[in-house]
Amino acid sequence: MRPRRLLFWATMATGVLVWLWPGQERHRAAAAAAGEAVPEGFDELVEALEGLNAAWRPEARARELQACRARAASLAGPMLWVLERPARREFTAVAELSAVLPLPEARPYLADVALLAVPGACGVAALAADVLVPWSARDLEDALGGDSAELQKAMLQVCARRPHAVLTPLVALLEADDPELRRLALAALPSQVDAGCVDLLLQLVEGEGEVAAAAQGAVARLQWTDAVAPRLRAALSGVSPATAAALLAACPVGPYPEGQAPLAAAELWSWATAQDGGAATERAVALLLRHPEGDLERLRALAPALPPAARVDVARALVERADRTGRELLLDLAYQEGKDAQVARARARAELAQLSGVPPHLGATGWPAWVASGELAAPPR
Repeated sequence: MRPRRLLFWATMATGVLVWLWPGQERHRAAAAAAGEAVPEGFDELVEALEGLNAAWRPEARARELQACRARAASLAGPMLWVLERPARREFTAVAELSAVLPLPEARPYLADVALLAVPGACGVAALAADVLVPWSARDLEDALGGDSAELQKAMLQVCARRPHAVLTPLVALLEADDPELRRLALAALPSQVDAGCVDLLLQLVEGEGEVAAAAQGAVARLQWTDAVAPRLRAALSGVSPATAAALLAACPVGPYPEGQAPLAAAELWSWATAQDGGAATERAVALLLRHPEGDLERLRALAPALPPAARVDVARALVERADRTGRELLLDLAYQEGKDAQVARARARAELAQLSGVPPHLGATGWPAWVASGELAAPPR
C-alpha cells in the first residue's frame, strides 16, 4: 500500500475512534493530561452540556434547560470547578449555562475572569456576570477607562445590552486607535446623546470601512432633539449619500404640526432629486410624503427616476388619493427585474394582493384587470 494512502486511512480511523469515544471520556482525558482530577458530578455536567449543544430546536433546548435546572444542585459543584479554570474547553458553555439557570454562586468567579481580562474568556464571563448581577456604572466606567483592550471590548458588549448604563467613556472610545474598539463603542452608543458626541459621530461617518458603517448606524438611531437637530441639519450639505441616508433616518417622519417640520422641504428635495442618491433618496421621498410642503404631483412626475423602494411609497400615496397612476406603478414594480428591486418587488406584490384581493399566484391576470377596473377590495392601510 502506498504511504500516502496508508496515511489517509490511518487519519480516517483516528477520526472515527474520536467520534465514537464518549464525550465524558474525552473531557476526562483532557483533565488527566493537565494533571487534574475532575470533581464528582463532572460526567453529569458534560452530559448536560452535550445535550444542550445537540438541542438546536427551541423546544428541544427549552427541555434540556429545564432538565439542567432540575439538576442544578448536583451540577453546581463541577460548574464552579470549571469556572475557576478559564482555560478549559468547557468554560464558555458553563459560563453561558450559569447565566440561564441561573447560578448566583457563579457571579464572583465570572467577575474575576472578566476583570482579569483572561483572553478568550473575558467577553463571555462579563456578559454572564452581568445577567446574574448587573455591573454597576462605576464598574463599567473603570473598565472602559482602563488600559486593557480585552476588558474594554468585553464591557462594550455589556453596554450594548444596556445602552443607557454609561455615556462619557463610550464617547471617549470613539477616538480610540483600535478600530474594533471604535466599532463596538458605536454599537453600544444610546440613541440620546449630547451635542459634543454628535460632533464626534459626524467626524467618523465620512470615513471608510466598518467604523464608518457603524457610525452611520449610530447616527441613524439618534433622537432628533433640540440639542442635536441644528448639527444634523448643518451636516446634510456636502456629505456622501450613505451619510445623508443616516442623517435623514434620524429625522422623525411626519405628519408635523404647522411650522414644526424638522427639515425644510427644499433640503429634502435636493436629496429626492439627487443622482445615485440610493437610500438617501428613498428616505427623503418618505419624509416629503408626510411634509406639509411635500408636492405629490411633483413626486408622481419624478417617480420613473426614483429608486424602486421610493416608487412604492409614492404609489401608495397615489392609491390613497384614488389616483390610477399609483396602481399602475405598483403593477410595474411587481414585475420589475434586478437585484436592487427585490425588496420593492415583494412590497409591491403584497400591496397589490391586499388592495385587489387577488393572491400573488393569480396576479399575472388578476392584477392587470384590477388596475383597469379601479376597484379596491380593501381600503389602503
